[in-house]
Amino acid sequence: MKPGYAAIFEQLTRSMEHETSLIDLFLTMVPSGSIAEIGAGHGRLVPFFSDREVFYIENDEDMVARLAERFPNIVNTIVKRSAWNTKIPTGSVAAAHFSPNAICEMQPVYFCLSEASRIVSDDGVILFTATNPLTNMPHAYTKFREVACDDYVETSHVITYPTPTHGPNWFETKITLRNMEGETTVIVSQVLPKPEYWIKIMSNMGFILELATENRSHQAADLSSSKLISYFFRKKADSEASQGPVQRVYDLIAPTYNEFSRNAKEQSTNWFKQSLKSESPPKFSRFLDLACGTGKIGAVIREYDSAAKVFGLDFSAKMVTIATNTGNFAAVACADLNDGIPLVEDGFFDYISGISFMEFIADPVKILKDIRRLLAHHGKAWITFELRTETSPTPGLPNPKTGLSFYSYTTDDVRGMIAQAGLKLNDLTTGFGYEAQLDSRHVEYIYCEVAK
Repeated sequence: MKPGYAAIFEQLTRSMEHETSLIDLFLTMVPSGSIAEIGAGHGRLVPFFSDREVFYIENDEDMVARLAERFPNIVNTIVKRSAWNTKIPTGSVAAAHFSPNAICEMQPVYFCLSEASRIVSDDGVILFTATNPLTNMPHAYTKFREVACDDYVETSHVITYPTPTHGPNWFETKITLRNMEGETTVIVSQVLPKPEYWIKIMSNMGFILELATENRSHQAADLSSSKLISYFFRKKADSEASQGPVQRVYDLIAPTYNEFSRNAKEQSTNWFKQSLKSESPPKFSRFLDLACGTGKIGAVIREYDSAAKVFGLDFSAKMVTIATNTGNFAAVACADLNDGIPLVEDGFFDYISGISFMEFIADPVKILKDIRRLLAHHGKAWITFELRTETSPTPGLPNPKTGLSFYSYTTDDVRGMIAQAGLKLNDLTTGFGYEAQLDSRHVEYIYCEVAK
């Protein structure tokens, strides 16, 4: 039969031995407790964990079948789930390990690390290895090309960096292999954040960088020149101690938020539904819902396209839990959007919604630029802004009761910000937004549809 992906991957990686001391170090740092092996593949690393309780997480059916066939004793601990949504209980493992460069192939990587951070207990460790884009990228896979494939003949091996479709932070390897039965081409796409990205997002998730090593030599890594870096992050016990006002308020109202928004006569979801009528038929292959709340927009998208992969980000951890439990999202993660959108997959999303949250953002142009960066060619986004009226709060002045700061704009302000971000304005209207329950304000919205 023609070579399948799992068989090819096994052939290409079976000779890799440099991880032995890396795993030994990892197990020394986590001497007890269960482990999540994320992206377990065909089980190349199973022998390393023979004396530990391990959840082997793998989403590829071919890989799962090969893993179960090779190691029947671990069948009950194979988790056929994506790395974004493992269903493993919160805080139930002592450590999570990603195979070398696997994290870079699990786009969007932020959601994978968010899920790993959720399942790891306090003082637990996350280990992953990533290619460093600050190095000479075309030579990163020299070793990969030298690995012998005794069942197949390699007829083509093309490295593209950066990729023309996505941009400067993507790396693509295209390998064509042939055996007696036919030929198969495997394309591996990786996103390549700089080292400071990994450190920043893991810090925001409550982790500290305990160690960074060269993947092959296991000496201390130079973050500016090492080609392949293994990052050991440890979870701080007080990782949930710091909360901003938006997170704090919405954590409090999360359990009753749906009723809260009904009482507020919130109209933005209805506007979004009406806007979708221009999409004929609507297909939302990859959709990003910013400030997803309890998941209203996700429900609308899945109603229109049940095959859509919807990803959600929200300020509030409790909102994230509720949205996750709806089953309408591929993954949901917590993020302070005032710091920008923490995703690095340029050109990854076909559609993005940014509804009912820009009033909390001090620098909306930063968000708009991130939206443009993340949208695919000809991608589209729906965004709302609070319209400035006589009753609007002073921009940036914290409310004495809630600590929330609100930002409102004129239609000219919004047009200018959208142009500054390099987005095309398809449509702009104004209308009723909601009745503010906290201060009894009648809030008007500026409703915008934009495109890349």
